[in-house]
Amino acid sequence: MKNNKYMYIFVILFAFVVVLGIYTLNKSFNKVYFIKDNETLMSRYSSSTPVKIVFSMKYFPPYELSDSKIILDFWNRLSKLPAYKHIAIDKNQEYDLITGEIYFLDGSKKHFEISNSFSIEELSLGSSGNEETNYIKSQMKALILSTENISKELLNKENEVIGFKSNNDSFKIDYNNLIELANLLKSSTIITSTDEIGKVMQDNPNPVYIIAVLKEKDQFLTITVYNEDYFSIYYSNTFLYLLKGDLLSYLKITY
Repeated sequence: MKNNKYMYIFVILFAFVVVLGIYTLNKSFNKVYFIKDNETLMSRYSSSTPVKIVFSMKYFPPYELSDSKIILDFWNRLSKLPAYKHIAIDKNQEYDLITGEIYFLDGSKKHFEISNSFSIEELSLGSSGNEETNYIKSQMKALILSTENISKELLNKENEVIGFKSNNDSFKIDYNNLIELANLLKSSTIITSTDEIGKVMQDNPNPVYIIAVLKEKDQFLTITVYNEDYFSIYYSNTFLYLLKGDLLSYLKITY
């Protein structure tokens, strides 16, 4: 009887330990782990010098960055950020997601993604929306969405470029005419004055021409021509630039 009593106590204690273990394990899975030895962990990625970054956004081909000063500036900023075990990036706005590869001097490469946070391989660096990540993302977007790069997309034969007149008549723009439009775009000047941007938009509610750039039937670039002096560029319905340049005269002569 005494032996049975000890057996019951042992069974109860064992069950308590099992339940406590399961509870603790479940709680640990719901935590974000901060990696304290950030320097040791990042040494796996900084043991070699980054020499090239190739990155892209939705609809755009990869952009290759090989400027060593910019690359090292990015890398130094990232190296200062605290590292976490990988946290899934919010991909609800895929058009705003940047993905790519960092290439190192020793021949290795690491995959990364930038949304509100920066993720490299199994690590997330810094908190969501931190200053360094926002800076790097804005610089990469500026390169991909530059007028020079957009002009290249006009000439990308994988894309379809369609023009619309104010009376809703449409026309397909052939490659030779796209070359001229791309050159005009590159030579135009970006307007930075918010007052000027607001006035042009307000004074020209009905564009004379709209140029749509499509990839696989998805319209991802829109060039809105207001008059002989101004036109704007949108990426996935997001305003990018107001530019000073005369696309209108060429479009009127050609179409």
